[in-house]
Amino acid sequence: MLITKVEILSLSLQWLDKNKSAHFMGKAMSVRSVAALLAYGSIWLLMEQLNVSFKTMYTFAGRGQKRGNDLLD
Repeated sequence: MLITKVEILSLSLQWLDKNKSAHFMGKAMSVRSVAALLAYGSIWLLMEQLNVSFKTMYTFAGRGQKRGNDLLD
């Protein structure tokens, strides 16, 4: 069974009051944005400043992505 991010978010919204849902959605979006910036920044730092090869980055990122997908299955 594959659970998507939208389903997780919609399930969590069932526990909130209507008054707080907009605030929660804004917070969730900002947390996702910060996480994406940190991920992209760390990739840039590793590849450009520390000269980590594309093959090495792809190897580690591919493994992490596979584990993440396995958790959602």
